[in-house]
Amino acid sequence: MEFDELKKVWDEQNKKTMYTIDESALHSIITSKKKGAIHKAKFMEYILVGTNLLAGSAIIIAHFVKGKDLILDLVMAVFMLATAAIILYFRSQRLSGKDKFDRSIQGDLEHGLSDARYVVRMSKTMQYYFVVIATLTVFTKGFENLSFTLILIGVFAFVLYASTWEHKWYVNKYNELKKLKKTLHDE
Repeated sequence: MEFDELKKVWDEQNKKTMYTIDESALHSIITSKKKGAIHKAKFMEYILVGTNLLAGSAIIIAHFVKGKDLILDLVMAVFMLATAAIILYFRSQRLSGKDKFDRSIQGDLEHGLSDARYVVRMSKTMQYYFVVIATLTVFTKGFENLSFTLILIGVFAFVLYASTWEHKWYVNKYNELKKLKKTLHDE
């Protein structure tokens, strides 16, 4: 073969796409990740609202039934009920913002990233919230008995450790979506 023929074959091979992206498969992967982020956010919201409403209401009822005048009990109950209301507000904000994303691969990816970011922030905020509730609980209930106080602190430490592990899991899921977005933008 002569040089011109080799050059012609080389040029034809360079014009061919080396690989193709199956857009429907990619879109289904992104949609699956988006639905996972939405599910995590919804589940977290339901659990947090339910537990805060239940615990706050139970504390208020117990406060009036027992007749004890512990102001920290009422502070903790109001704090829990206010937290439930705030979470419902954030939920409505999250749901009203879902319409700003288009139904494309990019839009679904951005929607998934938005909900994953929301879950990460909520998870971290709830860790701080848990520390406040645990501290109030120890101050209101814990000093009656030393062994009870130590058990209470041990349980709270374990729950805080478990929530840290859970938060890292949410961060990893969020980072997977960010990595996917970066990969798509680089190509």
